[in-house]
Amino acid sequence: MRRRFVLAGSVAIAFLIIATPLANNGSIIDVFGGREGNALYRQSIDSDGDGYPDDEDAFPHDPSEWKDTDGDGIGDGSDPFPFDRDNDGFNDSVDLYPYGDAGFRLTIGSVLIFNEVDPFDTTGEVFFTLSIDGQDMGRLDDGGDPWSCEVNVERRLDVPFQFDVDDCKRYVDIVLTMMDADGVSYELLDIDGASTNTCSLHLTLDITTGAWTRNGPDGGTSGPYQGTVWFDGDDAIISISIDLVAIQQTRTYEWRFNGANYQLQTSITTMDYAEYRGMDVRRHMVRGMTNVQTFVTSDDPIVQDIADELKLIAGSKGFDDVQTINFALSFCQALPYSTDADTEGINEYWRFPVETLYVGTGDCEDTSFLFASIAEAMGYDAIIIILENHAAVGIQWDMPSGAYLQLEGDDAKYYYCETTGVGFKMGSMPSTQEGKVRYLVQVE
Repeated sequence: MRRRFVLAGSVAIAFLIIATPLANNGSIIDVFGGREGNALYRQSIDSDGDGYPDDEDAFPHDPSEWKDTDGDGIGDGSDPFPFDRDNDGFNDSVDLYPYGDAGFRLTIGSVLIFNEVDPFDTTGEVFFTLSIDGQDMGRLDDGGDPWSCEVNVERRLDVPFQFDVDDCKRYVDIVLTMMDADGVSYELLDIDGASTNTCSLHLTLDITTGAWTRNGPDGGTSGPYQGTVWFDGDDAIISISIDLVAIQQTRTYEWRFNGANYQLQTSITTMDYAEYRGMDVRRHMVRGMTNVQTFVTSDDPIVQDIADELKLIAGSKGFDDVQTINFALSFCQALPYSTDADTEGINEYWRFPVETLYVGTGDCEDTSFLFASIAEAMGYDAIIIILENHAAVGIQWDMPSGAYLQLEGDDAKYYYCETTGVGFKMGSMPSTQEGKVRYLVQVE
């Protein structure tokens, strides 16, 4: 099928033959005039000359690497953790939580103080401290302030706190201490009761089962527990629960659009990242661009959440469709540019949108895949534009001016969107890219 690209106000800039299997021998013809034969011929190609055919080589253009055991995009030769599926820094051989970064959520449910903690005062100003495996994790309080708790009156808190733990250590020692802030001094409140040697709760969490026990320094043990448990001390009683969780990494993105500052946050777990990083796909250009569509993931929940948030912000500002598209484009443009050689140590590594959002950087195809995914999730028709040593996005719209690409025999106009330079609007094509278009790829 023959397609022609047209730049508004200029002559046709390229003819494209979209990769199409031929009925006679299954060959593929592309714009560069190359021909690939049958499967045996393809298997004999060794692009990097390392002795491993491209079909068996995870890095067909890197002679120093050919195998990627954990599928994280880093060759075994340079990967310090070649068996680390969740990319949390713990090898699968020692990782007790191999499908994510292990953590726990401690929820303080209710507090009831028995005894008057201050002379002539029936209210206690309480907070907690926490240590994990002997490391002080600081105060647990109400945004920097203690909670006011009336003596003999239950105070419902229901406040969760989340902590990361080492995935290679099955049992996690947790010490929870309750304090009363008395002016300039602090008073320790007994919440253990079962121990004669400590006022704090000494707990042990098993990250393989999620169960936890109370273990006093004097040898007393109770549990295992799951769910909410009440603990009765000499000074107060509290209810807590501990749940095993996969740590979510909150990402904050900041950018400017039309002179105003914007910020957006999203949570991406290491497992979300590892799931895409471990996908068995070719992460570089192949003949016919047959792998490009795979990298546009408009149906991913994380991408959809970001698209929804961008639309919500755009709506609150009264943006029209063109402004909304440019607003989403500016979000992608603000991600720092980096080469694959700098970030991955290889010449080419195509990232999925969630990967780009997780690492917070990328090159032209990474931000193009991201923007195309967001645009599609927002309801706009996007295409990927492949140029000489570059990639961009086209958005189907109808504007009075601007650079667009058009399929021969089709009235739809796809306006060029540059994702690697801050300030480019839809329809603005850098002069350095004129005449270099090679492929259009309809992503959905």
